[in-house]
Amino acid sequence: MLHHFTEERRQALATARPEQAVVLAYDQAIECLHKAISAIARKAIAERCNSTTAAIEILSEMVQCLELEALDDIGYNIARIHRFVIARLPQVNLYNDAKFAAESVRMLSELRDAFAAVDRQNKAVLDAQPEMPRVPQPVAGKVRLSLVPPVA
Repeated sequence: MLHHFTEERRQALATARPEQAVVLAYDQAIECLHKAISAIARKAIAERCNSTTAAIEILSEMVQCLELEALDDIGYNIARIHRFVIARLPQVNLYNDAKFAAESVRMLSELRDAFAAVDRQNKAVLDAQPEMPRVPQPVAGKVRLSLVPPVA
């Protein structure tokens, strides 16, 4: 999946919080679909096919990361939306029709915006919490970092 990401998004992903990583994945999938729509208008068949395939692969990886047995109703419905979009996207290539990509962009944008809101809220909570000191603790001759505060 990462080979479809822009270099900027790959770098951001390296330090991203979980919700932020999901937003980055949605951003990349949506960008791929915009490229597919543009390619259709320019009659660039190979670019359309590659962009659509990249979006399918990103969304498929996102679904594979879910533990379907452990999902609540919201998570299960998100997985269903992903599967629906994944099933629809081959029609972009089959019919050379941007409407399927545009429909997918609308659905994915709503999910992306929801995850972005959750990420903003979680970041605000994390920023409001005091920093926990990191205390080096030896483990079998090695030093490892712990979030356990020092004992006074």
